Amino acid sequence: MRLILVAVVALSAVLSGACGGSTNTPAPPAPRVLHEADAGGRVTLLPGQGLEVDLTDTRAVPGSSLVWTASSSDGTVLAKLSDSRSPAQPALARGDVYRAVFRAGRPGSATILAVGATTCEAMAKSNCPDRSWSVTVTVA
Repeated sequence: MRLILVAVVALSAVLSGACGGSTNTPAPPAPRVLHEADAGGRVTLLPGQGLEVDLTDTRAVPGSSLVWTASSSDGTVLAKLSDSRSPAQPALARGDVYRAVFRAGRPGSATILAVGATTCEAMAKSNCPDRSWSVTVTVA
């Protein structure tokens, strides 16, 4: 009788995954990557899925620049994890790649807004306006 009880407990553990078996929980999809051309668009993500926004900071001529920063309108739907800058490729390019990394949270909708602050030493600020970029993200 005891042997039957041990066999039933062992079989139950194997079937429930308690012995290191797979729980068959799918991994979230690969992160989406967005660029300047995606401005004004819409993206749908699954909870836990990542999203990267890559925009180009520029320094076309000495004394002028465009520098991006991005944020989420709702951190519970789309949380900003980090941002960074790295040299553009090829190395002779005049600028950096700005990357903002986000992760989808609870279901809902949020907007990523990136603001490109400009400086133009040779011009009045009115002739050198800041830029903006946005995308609407739905987490389903």
